[in-house]
Amino acid sequence: MPTRKTKNAGKKPCTHLAGEFFVAAELSRRGYNVALTLGNAKKVDLIVENDGKTVPIQVKALALKKSAGWPLKPEQHYDKSIVFVLVILGVPGSLPEYFIMSGEAVERARRDYTNRGILNVSKVRDFKDIWKLIEARIG
Repeated sequence: MPTRKTKNAGKKPCTHLAGEFFVAAELSRRGYNVALTLGNAKKVDLIVENDGKTVPIQVKALALKKSAGWPLKPEQHYDKSIVFVLVILGVPGSLPEYFIMSGEAVERARRDYTNRGILNVSKVRDFKDIWKLIEARIG
């Protein structure tokens, strides 16, 4: 599928927003009510609801698979109540890849450096399309 040239061509895309919208669309397609929490410096990107039960979702997105991994703030740590949906958007015309992990699993897989943390793509392969993690929490 050819890509269009736009006035924003060559500028850094809003990968994080695209990831949030793709995850929201996928969850909605699966029958859940989804609320986006737009804004900066937030800990939760989406709230998913089903039959009165809610789950907080943190979305991390990469534009392409060639990236080393998803950046994490070294001082921010996550508990078991948060579900992560990691997204690799891919090239235009391809479907995104989703990896679903608990906050605990992210804590075990992350690698912290002096000024940042990273969740390496190679550490999350076993979590591809594990939507049952969300289903188990809200039905």
